[in-house]
Amino acid sequence: MSRAIQRLMKDYRKAEKLIGHATNESFVDFTNSASFTTQTMVQIRREPELTQDEKKFLVAVERGDMATTRRYLAISTGTPAALLDVDMPMTPININCLDPLGRSALSIAIEYENIEMIELLLSYNVDTGEALLHAIDEEFVEAVELLLQHEDLKQQQQKNNINADNNRYPNNMGIIDKSNPLFTLAQDALEKEKKEQQYDITQKVHEQLNLSTSRSYTPDITPVILAAHRDNYEILKILLERGEKVTEPHDVRCDCSNCIVYNKEDSLRHSRSRINAYKALSSPCYISLSSRDPIMTAFDLNRELKRLSRIENEFKQEY
Repeated sequence: MSRAIQRLMKDYRKAEKLIGHATNESFVDFTNSASFTTQTMVQIRREPELTQDEKKFLVAVERGDMATTRRYLAISTGTPAALLDVDMPMTPININCLDPLGRSALSIAIEYENIEMIELLLSYNVDTGEALLHAIDEEFVEAVELLLQHEDLKQQQQKNNINADNNRYPNNMGIIDKSNPLFTLAQDALEKEKKEQQYDITQKVHEQLNLSTSRSYTPDITPVILAAHRDNYEILKILLERGEKVTEPHDVRCDCSNCIVYNKEDSLRHSRSRINAYKALSSPCYISLSSRDPIMTAFDLNRELKRLSRIENEFKQEY
């Protein structure tokens, strides 16, 4: 045991020098294995810090306590004190807080299939986050419809706000006229900005890879892909009627700039995203709803998947 700890200390010092954070301070004594475990766990596993009221709020959502949940939402969103229960003192909370399992109040309500609680939370504009994916994963059709309606309403409100701003400042619309000297100046400024800030696909890949570590689902999992994985006819029909579809992945030998960078950064994740897409395309419900000739589509997919299984031999079983 002591030899293993010494080896670990040696590796730690090497890693410390490599990342350029070596210090002259003495190394922490890890001879006590219990101390080592405690200190490393502090660095690796950090549970979200919740206040007592936030814990009560999440418990109220889990138990379906509408009255308590409404009071917490009201006081946290600035509802007048006259509408609140003065006999129950509360402090404002973060209504988008997460429990130790990483679940928001909306995710908990979806998990317990409490449609009234979901409606209440959405009425106070809680952050939806991955709630739609959670609802699809739970195959909770009513929640999916409610969340989609909520997103449509938010988009409509944003459009109305933009139109209101345009009506409030009608003189700004004259800048769009190409004969206006300001148009040329604006165009030159935009071109200069494009040259200074070239689109960097590598940076985008890094952002997606970092994002996926804090998500329950990888970035390539869209609502329609997840619904196809669950082979849920009702949810797929709702999404397809809204114009959603599964994008056919690039060929395994594709040499476009995106594929080159994704393969270079994380070839395993790139291959997994291709498998996820083909798994969705192979869904019987998705084929029957999206294809004019489901039988021919099934044969074409079968031929393509056999070809891919020969090329990517390490994923032969998945294909």
